[in-house]
Amino acid sequence: VVVSESTICLIDGETGTLGYRGIGIGDLAEGATYEETIYLLWHGKLPTQSELDAFTQELVGERDVNGSIWQVLASLPRHAQPMEALRTAVSVIAAYDPDLYNYEHEANLKKAARLTVRLPIAATDFYHLLQGEGPVPHHPGLGHAANFLYMLRGEQATPLEVRALDMAMV
Repeated sequence: VVVSESTICLIDGETGTLGYRGIGIGDLAEGATYEETIYLLWHGKLPTQSELDAFTQELVGERDVNGSIWQVLASLPRHAQPMEALRTAVSVIAAYDPDLYNYEHEANLKKAARLTVRLPIAATDFYHLLQGEGPVPHHPGLGHAANFLYMLRGEQATPLEVRALDMAMV
C-alpha cells in the first residue's frame, strides 16, 4: 500500500530497496559519514568538502548546553527508563531553543541540528548518571560518531569503532 510519495526516502519492499534522496543506503553506509548523510537528507544533495566542513563546524557549535540537560536528568528518579530520559531531554532542548517559535526553514534546520547533537549528550549524560558518575564534556575536535563514543567512554574510540557507529547511524 502506497501511503505517500517522498523525495527524501524510498522504501521498496518488493525489491528490498532502501535509499535516501535517490542514493542506496548501502552506498551511503559504505562511503558516507553520518554528517554527510544528514546533510543529504536536509539539503537534498551530498555536500562538497567545504560544505561538509562548515556543516560539521555548525553541528559542533551546537553541542554546548550549559549543563541544562544534566541538571534536569539528574532530577529524574533513578528508576526512570532511558526513553523517558530522552523524551524529557527533548523538552529541555526545546525549552532553551532560541528559535522555538520560529517555523521558517532556516530556523527548522537549526532546531534539527541542535536535536541531532544534543540527544547523544542526553543519552551519555543519563548513562553516566545511572553509573553514579559525572558528565563527560564533548570533544570539539571529533565528529558526531567519535564524539558520542568519547562522551560515553571518556576516551577516544578507535577508527574502526567510529566507522562502525557511523555506518550504523546511516
